Amino acid sequence: MGHLHAPPRKALRYQNVLYHAHRKVPVDVIVYYDPTYQEPWYLLVPVAYRKLLETDLVVDLYRERMQIEQSFRDFKTHLGLRGLTLQIDIASRMGRLRLAFCLAYILCVLLGESSLGQQARRGFEIPRHTARHGTRGTLSV
Repeated sequence: MGHLHAPPRKALRYQNVLYHAHRKVPVDVIVYYDPTYQEPWYLLVPVAYRKLLETDLVVDLYRERMQIEQSFRDFKTHLGLRGLTLQIDIASRMGRLRLAFCLAYILCVLLGESSLGQQARRGFEIPRHTARHGTRGTLSV
């Protein structure tokens, strides 16, 4: 990659570069160099997406990604979160997940029984082709 160059602040696209030592996958390599950065960017784009992912768009998307990465770094540094590890207990986590599911289900049942839910049902419910249990409606709150 070090042999591919681009003028400062101008993205240059090298098409049909064979990537990978063994499989030789054709990709487009976009090289972008900004003198304020430590190193140039080498961005790989699948050949099939050449028309969809234009050169400037790829550079802009990567630039946005880098801003997100910098925000994470700032959060870790300034909020004292560096070195923080997440330790979870699977059983308690599954219990909380089941509880959240049950609460969401109860909320759906209550909303379905409300007058607003009854009105919305007319627009959302798909009637059955044949009656079942004396109704063509679905018997779900």
